[in-house]
Amino acid sequence: MNAKWIWDDNEIISDSYSEFYFEFNNNSNNALLKISADTNYSLYLNDKYIFNSQYQSYSNYPIIDDIKLKTNIGLNKIKIIVYYMGNPSFFTYYMDKPGLYFELYDKDNNLIKYSDEHIKSSRCLTYKSGTKSIITPQLGFRFFYDARNENTIPSYKNSVVVDKSINFQNRINKKLLLIEKVKSTTISKDKKHILVDLSKEYTGFIYFKIKAKENTKLLVTFGEHIIDGKVRYLIGNRNFSFEYICKDGINIFLSNLRRLGLRYIEIYSDQDVLFKEVTLYPTVYPFKRKEYQIENELDKKIYETSIYTLECCYHEHYEDCPWREQSFYSFDSRNQILSGYYAFKNKEQVKSAIKLILLDNREDNLLSICYPTRNPLVIPSFSLHFFTTIYEYYKYTKDKELLKEAYPKLIKLINAFISRIKDNLLYNFKGDDYWNFYEWVDGLDYPTSDTDLILNTMFIIALDNMDKISKIVGKKDSRYKELIKSMKPMINKTFYNS
Repeated sequence: MNAKWIWDDNEIISDSYSEFYFEFNNNSNNALLKISADTNYSLYLNDKYIFNSQYQSYSNYPIIDDIKLKTNIGLNKIKIIVYYMGNPSFFTYYMDKPGLYFELYDKDNNLIKYSDEHIKSSRCLTYKSGTKSIITPQLGFRFFYDARNENTIPSYKNSVVVDKSINFQNRINKKLLLIEKVKSTTISKDKKHILVDLSKEYTGFIYFKIKAKENTKLLVTFGEHIIDGKVRYLIGNRNFSFEYICKDGINIFLSNLRRLGLRYIEIYSDQDVLFKEVTLYPTVYPFKRKEYQIENELDKKIYETSIYTLECCYHEHYEDCPWREQSFYSFDSRNQILSGYYAFKNKEQVKSAIKLILLDNREDNLLSICYPTRNPLVIPSFSLHFFTTIYEYYKYTKDKELLKEAYPKLIKLINAFISRIKDNLLYNFKGDDYWNFYEWVDGLDYPTSDTDLILNTMFIIALDNMDKISKIVGKKDSRYKELIKSMKPMINKTFYNS
């Protein structure tokens, strides 16, 4: 008896949703489900939503979740909706084949169900597949939900086996928590429109309860601010919205396959409806805050806002922002990690993030723009911040083992820069996939020179950190100090202007 990766027997397309269903008998109220999916999953037990949030990793390093289930004694039903993104250009997704893998154990650790070709599956009827309408290149595709099909039983067939890695790893960081829904305030409302305010930024699942006629179409928009009394959800080629078709009567919806960052929710309807409730269920990481006594009220407010910002920008990994990207960059995350050493007692999420970066594998040995991704774009300077992150990790945790694990990757990374040195200066990387970006300022977002001051001075800092790291792991290498000594005078000579 061996579990396998499976998928439904329809044509594989990107931006698609598949549904898997099985029943099982249990002789107690406890069971353990081990589950992994590409790209995300939403788990239901006996028609009740239980959990979602697949940790995004690389296809040769799939992460498996352990989920404790409270079952019925006797017959139980499980439904799993799996979303497959399937686009190699997105910033927070490493494209591979779609798939679902699971093993179900009873309280005595007996395997009672597992994923193979006998599990029934179908293309999902409620979520529309293949629309490929983009929110942003970082967040991925929008979704389209049809509540008219909620009570329709799909034409289930046997699943098909998918060839994917079974080199499963348990996640290092903790699973997310779904906490109590937010008390929202209605700003404006009529029979075809509602705008609500959550009072501050949140990350989580939009929830609504609406009474409507069948076929009523809803456009649900979300954002961090309102202009001219409405949410600006169309910004350039970005589209911060999803669409929903109502069934007749009460429609209750939770967007549990898409975590969103927002303060405002605005819904437009093409027919009269009754808005009973519109809000959000926050999904949060279980951080343990360090406590500080702050007497000054303004200082305290600034501190609390800062901590809350850190919490909004971490879920499965570090995120640059909750609303429009949720992308894991090595530059942004270095600052978040450093702040987190002072803010939180947790350290596991830092280790998890570093290990994810270590799995990145570009041919030029630089670090990708985000993790995990197949997007070819890279910001060379962001790779240099990783040396700072690694050294500071040891400084604040004293965990030498992770430095030893990272060292071979760091050698390849530093050598990628050393190979660009000419006449004691580091020269810029060239090509369509290299974005020599430092800041959103003219001359710093797209530098045109062959060599520049910023990359050279950042490289000096990276060399210094690499020298420290080498000594910590017992791999003393004199090259780094020698390069610093030879490059500093040339940097001054070339770039200093009195």
